[in-house]
Amino acid sequence: YLQRFDGIDQDAYEATAIMYRLIDEFGLRTAPAVLFENVKIDGNVIKGPIVANMQGPLHAEALLLGATAYPDDPRETYRSATAVMLSRLEANDGQWPLIPPREVEAADAPVKAIIARGDDIDVTDFAFIKGNPGDGGRYINTASVFTRDPDMGVNLGTYRCQIKGPRKIMINFEEGQTGKKMADAALARGETRMDITLVGGQDPITWMVSSSRIPSRIGNNKPIDELAVAGGFRGKAVDVVRTEDGAFLVPAHAEMIIEGTVSITETLIEGPYGEWAGYHFPGKKMPKPRQDVTCVTFRDNAIHPTCVPAVPPNSTVNFIAMCQSNDSVIALKKAGFPIIDGLQTFETAGHWFV
Repeated sequence: YLQRFDGIDQDAYEATAIMYRLIDEFGLRTAPAVLFENVKIDGNVIKGPIVANMQGPLHAEALLLGATAYPDDPRETYRSATAVMLSRLEANDGQWPLIPPREVEAADAPVKAIIARGDDIDVTDFAFIKGNPGDGGRYINTASVFTRDPDMGVNLGTYRCQIKGPRKIMINFEEGQTGKKMADAALARGETRMDITLVGGQDPITWMVSSSRIPSRIGNNKPIDELAVAGGFRGKAVDVVRTEDGAFLVPAHAEMIIEGTVSITETLIEGPYGEWAGYHFPGKKMPKPRQDVTCVTFRDNAIHPTCVPAVPPNSTVNFIAMCQSNDSVIALKKAGFPIIDGLQTFETAGHWFV
């Protein structure tokens, strides 16, 4: 399930080409995860390593959830994982099970191995890539982005984040997303900045919870402990540690933490970017909030996950479709509909329910 490559020239988009070739060769549902080392980025060789497509194969969800995997039948494997998830919902009255996170000391947190502050920070030194020729620049695209609101509490979201300089990152909050709602609420209170932290190389369950609307905040502005939801999926608590600025409790076993504040009023142009649907929209260059990075903590030889955007299904949508499918099934059953089964298709990134 893992292919390794050394000496990749991403200035020539070799990593992107390899990922697309593997999809062509093995199919969207069974292409392996890949690991790239010693990658040429902006003329410099950066050790990395970079990993991609970690959860692209449909077997990944079964392995994460402890469901039965069928090596020769990825569709049956996906159904097996979906059934396990649905059974957990049904056993908990339609609610996702919760196990609260467990705080640990900084000395016990691998992500605190190296700490850079102020002028010692240069995020361009890390192996974040420009994934496609039409992209506006290098991106961090698999981070769990932590934000906070007095009413909604802490939110974990996955937004594309364009690197604009050694200590400047653009955060692509979109309309309807919780990060955008929190930024708008802060602006309405007269605030111009808010705390923000990017968590990279987090455990796959935490990343998938932050990438999905599980549990959904639609119509609900009350606090949701998404790390407790991740713990419920994992079957054990997520170990967390306080950020250096004290703003958030973040996964202690992540690979990298990027702390700072985001300006709500001072923006820079972000984009364009290879969208999840497999297309570029060259005109999609929009002003977005700017994160000013104040501290980076990371493991020695940190691993940098990335997602190469491709036509669905890809590693960003399988779990989302699975979670939302089960949410929909439970909601319809509670409403009295005689539903037997349902699926939000991952070919449509979970946008269609059957």
